[in-house]
Amino acid sequence: MGAVIALADYRARKAEQAGVRDRIYPRPRVHDADIWTRNWSRLDNVVWASLRMRDILWHHLPYGGEWEMMLLDLIEEAVRRENGDAGADLGEPAQSLKEAVTEKISPLNRKDLSLVLLLLDLIQKIDKKSQSGEN
Repeated sequence: MGAVIALADYRARKAEQAGVRDRIYPRPRVHDADIWTRNWSRLDNVVWASLRMRDILWHHLPYGGEWEMMLLDLIEEAVRRENGDAGADLGEPAQSLKEAVTEKISPLNRKDLSLVLLLLDLIQKIDKKSQSGEN
């Protein structure tokens, strides 16, 4: 059975819960130079992007989401490509992660989740260039 509570009490409780989550997973800081100065065809930069995306998604999305496995798939494909596997494709795991993140965008998390989408776009574009043989 539902209970009637004061709006002020409800807001205070929600703020307290949000504060605990922010202390556990603080809002990640990523600067423009961190993004635009990297060579996204290198494995270490794909791993860096994956870790930044993980931090952002941990901050905004519930625990145990499907996005965690998608990030691991993205890293696995990057490692395969680094090891010379011609069949490695970063585009597919990046696209599936983009679709999952797009579904979770709200007005409160739009800025941070847009950064995740930007990182995924950069990884996809470099992957397409490397597959087509461009320099």
